[in-house]
Amino acid sequence: MRMRQPVRTVWRVFARKAPVYAQLIITRRCNLSCGYCLEYDNASAPVPLDTLKQRIDALHRLHVTSLTLLGGEPLMHPQLCDVVRHAARKCITTLISNGFLLTPGIIDDLNEAGLDHMQLSVDSLMPTPDMFIQKSLKSLRRRLEMLRDRATFALHVTTVLCPETVDGFDEFVGEIETLGIPVSLGLVHDEDGRVAVQGQPYIDAWHAFHERGGRFASIEREYGSSLLRGEEPEWHCRAGHRYLYVDEHGALQLCASQTGRIGKNIVDCRPADLRGYGDRKKGCEPGCIIGCAYRASVIDDNPLPLVRDWLRGEMRLRRSARAGLARSVDARDSART
Repeated sequence: MRMRQPVRTVWRVFARKAPVYAQLIITRRCNLSCGYCLEYDNASAPVPLDTLKQRIDALHRLHVTSLTLLGGEPLMHPQLCDVVRHAARKCITTLISNGFLLTPGIIDDLNEAGLDHMQLSVDSLMPTPDMFIQKSLKSLRRRLEMLRDRATFALHVTTVLCPETVDGFDEFVGEIETLGIPVSLGLVHDEDGRVAVQGQPYIDAWHAFHERGGRFASIEREYGSSLLRGEEPEWHCRAGHRYLYVDEHGALQLCASQTGRIGKNIVDCRPADLRGYGDRKKGCEPGCIIGCAYRASVIDDNPLPLVRDWLRGEMRLRRSARAGLARSVDARDSART
Protein backbone atom coordinates (compact mmCIF):
# COMPACT_ATOMS: atom_id res chain seq x y z
CA MET A 1 0.00 0.00 0.00
CA ARG A 2 1.08 3.57 -0.51
CA MET A 3 1.55 5.69 2.60
CA ARG A 4 0.77 9.34 2.01
CA GLN A 5 1.58 10.61 5.51
CA PRO A 6 4.17 8.24 6.98
CA VAL A 7 4.84 10.17 10.19
CA ARG A 8 1.13 10.33 11.06
CA THR A 9 0.71 6.67 10.18
CA VAL A 10 3.61 5.52 12.37
CA TRP A 11 2.23 7.64 15.25
CA ARG A 12 -1.21 6.06 14.88
CA VAL A 13 0.07 2.49 14.68
CA PHE A 14 2.79 2.49 17.34
CA ALA A 15 1.83 5.30 19.74
CA ARG A 16 -1.97 5.38 19.59
CA LYS A 17 -2.28 1.62 18.98
CA ALA A 18 -4.89 2.39 16.34
CA PRO A 19 -6.26 -0.22 13.93
CA VAL A 20 -3.76 -1.08 11.23
CA TYR A 21 -6.18 -2.48 8.72
CA ALA A 22 -9.94 -2.48 8.19
CA GLN A 23 -12.13 -4.22 5.65
CA LEU A 24 -15.58 -2.86 4.78
CA ILE A 25 -18.19 -4.81 2.84
CA ILE A 26 -19.94 -2.50 0.37
CA THR A 27 -21.95 -5.17 -1.47
CA ARG A 28 -22.37 -8.94 -1.25
CA ARG A 29 -23.30 -9.29 -4.91
CA CYS A 30 -20.75 -10.82 -7.25
CA ASN A 31 -20.62 -11.49 -10.97
CA LEU A 32 -18.77 -14.78 -10.36
CA SER A 33 -19.33 -17.87 -8.21
CA CYS A 34 -15.86 -19.27 -7.45
CA GLY A 35 -16.00 -22.66 -5.76
CA TYR A 36 -13.80 -21.80 -2.77
CA CYS A 37 -15.41 -18.42 -1.97
CA LEU A 38 -17.98 -18.10 0.82
CA GLU A 39 -18.36 -14.29 0.76
CA TYR A 40 -20.84 -13.46 -1.97
CA ASP A 41 -24.44 -13.79 -3.13
CA ASN A 42 -26.36 -12.82 -6.26
CA ALA A 43 -29.40 -11.22 -4.67
CA SER A 44 -28.67 -8.60 -2.00
CA ALA A 45 -28.73 -4.89 -2.75
CA PRO A 46 -25.57 -2.79 -2.41
CA VAL A 47 -25.16 -0.92 0.85
CA PRO A 48 -26.52 2.64 0.35
CA LEU A 49 -23.92 5.36 -0.09
CA ASP A 50 -25.07 7.43 2.91
CA THR A 51 -24.84 4.36 5.14
CA LEU A 52 -21.36 3.58 3.89
CA LYS A 53 -20.28 7.16 4.53
CA GLN A 54 -21.40 6.86 8.15
CA ARG A 55 -19.39 3.65 8.57
CA ILE A 56 -16.33 5.16 6.88
CA ASP A 57 -16.58 8.24 9.13
CA ALA A 58 -16.63 5.90 12.13
CA LEU A 59 -13.48 4.14 10.89
CA HIS A 60 -11.82 7.51 10.34
CA ARG A 61 -12.68 8.48 13.94
CA LEU A 62 -10.99 5.28 15.07
CA HIS A 63 -7.84 6.39 13.17
CA VAL A 64 -7.75 3.38 10.84
CA THR A 65 -4.54 3.46 8.78
CA SER A 66 -5.71 1.45 5.78
CA LEU A 67 -9.25 0.72 4.60
CA THR A 68 -10.07 -1.98 2.04
CA LEU A 69 -13.40 -2.03 0.21
CA LEU A 70 -14.73 -5.55 -0.30
CA GLY A 71 -17.55 -7.54 -1.85
CA GLY A 72 -18.82 -9.69 -3.34
CA GLU A 73 -17.48 -7.67 -6.22
CA PRO A 74 -17.04 -3.97 -5.27
CA LEU A 75 -17.20 -2.86 -8.91
CA MET A 76 -20.89 -3.84 -8.83
CA HIS A 77 -21.62 -0.98 -6.42
CA PRO A 78 -23.24 1.80 -8.53
CA GLN A 79 -21.60 4.59 -6.49
CA LEU A 80 -18.20 3.01 -5.97
CA CYS A 81 -16.19 6.09 -6.90
CA ASP A 82 -18.12 8.20 -4.39
CA VAL A 83 -17.32 5.60 -1.72
CA VAL A 84 -13.63 5.64 -2.66
CA ARG A 85 -13.52 9.44 -2.68
CA HIS A 86 -15.04 9.61 0.81
CA ALA A 87 -12.70 6.98 2.23
CA ALA A 88 -9.53 8.37 0.64
CA ARG A 89 -9.89 11.74 2.39
CA LYS A 90 -8.35 10.39 5.60
CA CYS A 91 -6.79 6.97 5.08
CA ILE A 92 -5.10 4.71 2.56
CA THR A 93 -7.85 3.20 0.43
CA THR A 94 -7.68 -0.16 -1.32
CA LEU A 95 -10.10 -2.10 -3.49
CA ILE A 96 -10.16 -5.88 -3.97
CA SER A 97 -11.69 -6.97 -7.28
CA ASN A 98 -11.89 -9.93 -9.64
CA GLY A 99 -11.29 -7.43 -12.47
CA PHE A 100 -13.89 -8.77 -14.92
CA LEU A 101 -15.93 -5.55 -14.91
CA LEU A 102 -13.03 -3.15 -15.43
CA THR A 103 -13.20 -0.67 -18.30
CA PRO A 104 -10.99 2.30 -19.23
CA GLY A 105 -13.68 4.64 -17.92
CA ILE A 106 -13.87 2.91 -14.53
CA ILE A 107 -10.09 3.02 -14.16
CA ASP A 108 -10.04 6.74 -14.98
CA ASP A 109 -12.83 7.38 -12.47
CA LEU A 110 -10.95 5.49 -9.74
CA ASN A 111 -7.81 7.48 -10.58
CA GLU A 112 -9.76 10.69 -10.09
CA ALA A 113 -11.45 9.45 -6.90
CA GLY A 114 -8.08 8.96 -5.21
CA LEU A 115 -7.81 5.19 -4.96
CA ASP A 116 -4.40 4.24 -3.56
CA HIS A 117 -4.19 0.55 -4.35
CA MET A 118 -6.08 -2.17 -6.21
CA GLN A 119 -5.69 -5.85 -5.48
CA LEU A 120 -6.69 -8.15 -8.36
CA SER A 121 -7.61 -11.72 -7.57
CA VAL A 122 -6.33 -14.19 -10.21
CA ASP A 123 -5.92 -17.89 -9.51
CA SER A 124 -4.64 -19.86 -12.49
CA LEU A 125 -3.60 -19.80 -16.13
CA MET A 126 -6.91 -21.31 -17.24
CA PRO A 127 -10.33 -21.76 -15.62
CA THR A 128 -11.07 -25.28 -14.45
CA PRO A 129 -13.58 -27.29 -16.56
CA ASP A 130 -16.12 -27.29 -13.71
CA MET A 131 -15.60 -23.50 -13.20
CA PHE A 132 -14.51 -24.03 -9.59
CA ILE A 133 -11.69 -21.66 -10.59
CA GLN A 134 -12.98 -18.82 -12.76
CA LYS A 135 -10.46 -16.00 -12.28
CA SER A 136 -7.86 -17.08 -14.82
CA LEU A 137 -5.06 -15.22 -16.55
CA LYS A 138 -6.57 -16.26 -19.88
CA SER A 139 -9.71 -14.29 -18.98
CA LEU A 140 -8.00 -11.34 -17.31
CA ARG A 141 -4.71 -10.71 -19.13
CA ARG A 142 -6.11 -7.89 -21.29
CA ARG A 143 -7.63 -6.16 -18.28
CA LEU A 144 -4.41 -6.52 -16.28
CA GLU A 145 -2.47 -4.94 -19.12
CA MET A 146 -5.04 -2.14 -19.33
CA LEU A 147 -4.74 -1.52 -15.58
CA ARG A 148 -0.96 -1.57 -15.69
CA ASP A 149 -0.91 1.01 -18.48
CA ARG A 150 -3.74 3.27 -17.30
CA ALA A 151 -4.00 3.22 -13.48
CA THR A 152 -2.25 5.84 -11.39
CA PHE A 153 -2.85 3.76 -8.24
CA ALA A 154 -0.61 0.88 -7.17
CA LEU A 155 -1.48 -2.67 -8.23
CA HIS A 156 -0.85 -6.19 -7.17
CA VAL A 157 -2.24 -9.60 -8.03
CA THR A 158 -3.19 -12.01 -5.28
CA THR A 159 -3.66 -15.73 -5.81
CA VAL A 160 -4.74 -18.72 -3.73
CA LEU A 161 -2.86 -22.00 -3.45
CA CYS A 162 -5.36 -24.87 -3.44
CA PRO A 163 -5.72 -28.36 -5.00
CA GLU A 164 -6.98 -26.85 -8.24
CA THR A 165 -4.02 -24.45 -8.62
CA VAL A 166 -0.97 -26.24 -7.18
CA ASP A 167 -0.14 -27.99 -10.47
CA GLY A 168 1.37 -25.45 -12.84
CA PHE A 169 1.59 -22.84 -10.08
CA ASP A 170 5.17 -21.83 -10.84
CA GLU A 171 4.34 -21.27 -14.53
CA PHE A 172 1.31 -19.17 -13.55
CA VAL A 173 3.35 -16.90 -11.26
CA GLY A 174 5.99 -16.51 -13.98
CA GLU A 175 3.34 -15.36 -16.44
CA ILE A 176 2.01 -12.75 -14.00
CA GLU A 177 5.53 -11.47 -13.40
CA THR A 178 6.01 -10.87 -17.13
CA LEU A 179 3.30 -8.21 -16.82
CA GLY A 180 5.41 -6.29 -14.31
CA ILE A 181 2.79 -6.55 -11.53
CA PRO A 182 3.72 -7.74 -7.99
CA VAL A 183 2.14 -11.01 -6.80
CA SER A 184 1.09 -12.17 -3.34
CA LEU A 185 0.03 -15.65 -2.26
CA GLY A 186 -2.53 -16.99 0.18
CA LEU A 187 -3.53 -20.50 1.24
CA VAL A 188 -7.09 -21.73 0.81
CA HIS A 189 -9.01 -22.00 4.08
CA ASP A 190 -12.14 -23.73 5.31
CA GLU A 191 -15.30 -22.01 6.50
CA ASP A 192 -13.74 -21.43 9.95
CA GLY A 193 -10.64 -19.74 8.53
CA ARG A 194 -8.29 -22.67 9.11
CA VAL A 195 -5.81 -23.81 6.49
CA ALA A 196 -7.44 -26.38 4.19
CA VAL A 197 -4.33 -27.85 2.52
CA GLN A 198 -1.20 -29.57 3.79
CA GLY A 199 1.61 -31.66 2.41
CA GLN A 200 4.76 -31.55 0.35
CA PRO A 201 3.37 -30.25 -2.97
CA TYR A 202 2.04 -27.16 -1.21
CA ILE A 203 5.20 -26.72 0.87
CA ASP A 204 7.29 -26.87 -2.30
CA ALA A 205 5.10 -24.33 -4.11
CA TRP A 206 5.02 -22.02 -1.05
CA HIS A 207 8.81 -22.07 -0.65
CA ALA A 208 9.49 -21.71 -4.38
CA PHE A 209 7.22 -18.68 -4.52
CA HIS A 210 8.98 -16.91 -1.68
CA GLU A 211 12.44 -17.83 -2.93
CA ARG A 212 11.85 -16.17 -6.29
CA GLY A 213 11.34 -12.83 -4.56
CA GLY A 214 7.83 -12.27 -5.88
CA ARG A 215 6.33 -11.73 -2.46
CA PHE A 216 6.39 -8.12 -1.29
CA ALA A 217 5.22 -8.84 2.26
CA SER A 218 6.56 -12.10 3.68
CA ILE A 219 5.89 -11.77 7.42
CA GLU A 220 3.82 -14.97 7.36
CA ARG A 221 6.28 -17.05 5.30
CA GLU A 222 7.44 -19.23 8.20
CA TYR A 223 3.98 -19.25 9.71
CA GLY A 224 2.45 -20.58 6.49
CA SER A 225 5.21 -23.17 6.19
CA SER A 226 4.40 -24.42 9.69
CA LEU A 227 0.71 -24.77 8.88
CA LEU A 228 1.49 -26.70 5.71
CA ARG A 229 3.60 -29.09 7.80
CA GLY A 230 0.60 -29.71 10.06
CA GLU A 231 1.86 -27.56 12.93
CA GLU A 232 -0.12 -24.94 14.83
CA PRO A 233 2.14 -22.07 15.98
CA GLU A 234 0.91 -20.17 18.99
CA TRP A 235 -0.05 -16.51 18.53
CA HIS A 236 -2.56 -13.97 19.80
CA CYS A 237 -5.12 -12.75 17.25
CA ARG A 238 -5.95 -9.08 17.80
CA ALA A 239 -8.91 -8.97 15.44
CA GLY A 240 -11.44 -6.42 16.62
CA HIS A 241 -8.61 -4.01 17.39
CA ARG A 242 -5.64 -4.08 15.03
CA TYR A 243 -7.71 -5.71 12.28
CA LEU A 244 -11.37 -4.76 11.74
CA TYR A 245 -13.93 -6.51 9.55
CA VAL A 246 -17.22 -4.65 9.05
CA ASP A 247 -19.98 -6.64 7.40
CA GLU A 248 -22.77 -5.40 5.13
CA HIS A 249 -24.97 -4.67 8.17
CA GLY A 250 -22.31 -2.45 9.74
CA ALA A 251 -21.49 -5.00 12.46
CA LEU A 252 -17.90 -5.43 13.59
CA GLN A 253 -16.81 -9.07 13.24
CA LEU A 254 -13.57 -10.84 14.08
CA CYS A 255 -13.21 -11.79 10.39
CA ALA A 256 -15.31 -13.18 7.55
CA SER A 257 -14.92 -16.71 8.94
CA GLN A 258 -15.62 -15.92 12.61
CA THR A 259 -18.84 -13.93 12.69
CA GLY A 260 -21.30 -13.31 15.51
CA ARG A 261 -18.63 -12.97 18.18
CA ILE A 262 -18.67 -9.17 18.45
CA GLY A 263 -21.60 -7.85 16.44
CA LYS A 264 -21.47 -4.25 17.71
CA ASN A 265 -22.20 -1.67 15.04
CA ILE A 266 -19.02 0.08 13.97
CA VAL A 267 -20.59 3.53 14.37
CA ASP A 268 -21.01 2.80 18.10
CA CYS A 269 -17.45 1.51 18.66
CA ARG A 270 -14.90 3.49 20.62
CA PRO A 271 -11.11 2.96 20.94
CA ALA A 272 -11.54 1.41 24.38
CA ASP A 273 -13.98 -1.13 22.90
CA LEU A 274 -11.45 -2.12 20.25
CA ARG A 275 -8.64 -2.54 22.77
CA GLY A 276 -10.87 -4.83 24.78
CA TYR A 277 -11.74 -6.97 21.77
CA GLY A 278 -8.07 -7.21 20.83
CA ASP A 279 -6.92 -8.24 24.31
CA ARG A 280 -9.17 -11.31 24.35
CA LYS A 281 -7.73 -14.61 23.20
CA LYS A 282 -10.03 -15.79 20.43
CA GLY A 283 -9.50 -19.55 20.62
CA CYS A 284 -9.61 -19.89 16.83
CA GLU A 285 -5.91 -19.03 16.35
CA PRO A 286 -4.71 -22.67 15.89
CA GLY A 287 -4.47 -23.31 12.15
CA CYS A 288 -5.82 -19.89 11.16
CA ILE A 289 -4.63 -18.68 7.75
CA ILE A 290 -6.48 -15.34 7.56
CA GLY A 291 -3.37 -13.42 6.53
CA CYS A 292 -4.72 -9.90 7.09
CA ALA A 293 -5.62 -10.75 10.69
CA TYR A 294 -2.27 -12.45 11.31
CA ARG A 295 -0.15 -9.63 9.88
CA ALA A 296 -2.05 -6.93 11.76
CA SER A 297 -1.84 -8.91 15.01
CA VAL A 298 1.84 -9.75 15.12
CA ILE A 299 2.79 -6.08 14.95
CA ASP A 300 2.32 -5.94 18.73
CA ASP A 301 4.51 -8.98 19.38
CA ASN A 302 7.21 -8.75 16.71
CA PRO A 303 7.06 -5.44 14.85
CA LEU A 304 10.53 -5.28 13.30
CA PRO A 305 10.04 -7.98 10.61
CA LEU A 306 6.68 -6.49 9.72
CA VAL A 307 8.13 -3.00 9.32
CA ARG A 308 11.00 -4.40 7.24
CA ASP A 309 8.64 -6.27 4.93
CA TRP A 310 6.29 -3.31 4.70
CA LEU A 311 9.15 -1.02 3.64
CA ARG A 312 10.20 -3.46 0.94
CA GLY A 313 6.64 -3.67 -0.31
CA GLU A 314 6.23 0.09 -0.17
CA MET A 315 9.26 0.55 -2.41
CA ARG A 316 7.97 -1.98 -4.95
CA LEU A 317 4.47 -0.52 -5.03
CA ARG A 318 5.79 3.03 -5.38
CA ARG A 319 7.86 1.92 -8.36
CA SER A 320 4.77 0.21 -9.80
CA ALA A 321 2.63 3.32 -9.30
CA ARG A 322 5.23 5.64 -10.83
CA ALA A 323 5.56 3.37 -13.84
CA GLY A 324 1.78 3.27 -14.24
CA LEU A 325 1.52 7.05 -14.02
CA ALA A 326 4.26 7.48 -16.62
CA ARG A 327 2.52 5.06 -18.97
CA SER A 328 -0.84 6.79 -18.56
CA VAL A 329 0.74 10.20 -19.29
CA ASP A 330 2.45 8.78 -22.38
CA ALA A 331 -0.83 7.27 -23.54
CA ARG A 332 -2.67 10.60 -23.14
CA ASP A 333 0.09 12.47 -24.98
CA SER A 334 -0.03 9.95 -27.82
CA ALA A 335 -3.79 10.30 -28.05
CA ARG A 336 -3.53 14.08 -28.37
CA THR A 337 -1.06 13.80 -31.22
